[in-house]
Amino acid sequence: MAQLRLNDVTREQIIVVENRSKRPKDYKSYEVVERVSYKESCPFCVGNEEMTPPEVLRIDDPWNVRVVENKFPILNNEGEVTGYHYVVIEGRDHSKNIHEMEVDDFEKVVKAFIEVSRILYQKEGVKYVQVFKNYKKESGRLWSIPIPK
Repeated sequence: MAQLRLNDVTREQIIVVENRSKRPKDYKSYEVVERVSYKESCPFCVGNEEMTPPEVLRIDDPWNVRVVENKFPILNNEGEVTGYHYVVIEGRDHSKNIHEMEVDDFEKVVKAFIEVSRILYQKEGVKYVQVFKNYKKESGRLWSIPIPK
């Protein structure tokens, strides 16, 4: 459940989410790029669709891009701060970076962003949609700065 709190140091409002600490932390201390077409334990690989939360959107059949609910959402519909948090699986070969995609595949990713935004804006109470892309192991990591004594 998300809570809205005031950072006493910066005077900014921040969102604190308890369940985000349950995300896998199997990162190595150095960058390792593993390029494989299938990994049995990867929930984003073709054939492992049952390992992801419910699908919000699918482009093509068989799918080329999928959007699923985030297993460890920053926001959900509980608590004082509510919202939606989805993951875009950017292709059947999801180990590719955006700049390595064919134009047609990249267009499908952008189409997914647009379509999910449209779906969200039709929901009651949704006033703001933000699309962002995590990149590398540092993405999504929570940083904390100790408060001076």
